[in-house]
Amino acid sequence: MFTKVFFGIFFSTLYAIFNVTGAAIIKAKLKNSTLINFNDWLGFLFSFTTVGAFALIFVSALFMFKALSTLNFTFIMPIA
Repeated sequence: MFTKVFFGIFFSTLYAIFNVTGAAIIKAKLKNSTLINFNDWLGFLFSFTTVGAFALIFVSALFMFKALSTLNFTFIMPIA
């Protein structure tokens, strides 16, 4: 039982780290950009930094799914 709790907390921690890091990267890039027309938006969305940040958020979702498969929903969600 201890190993399940440990892995649940471990995967929840990885979820939080990857999710917050991806969101912070997008927020910092958005703060330093001016998005006036459609081409600016496309350039922002398909830049290497933004795609990498979205990849981090996607990986964080995989960590959350693993944490939820390890322990009960009622235990994982307050931690995350």
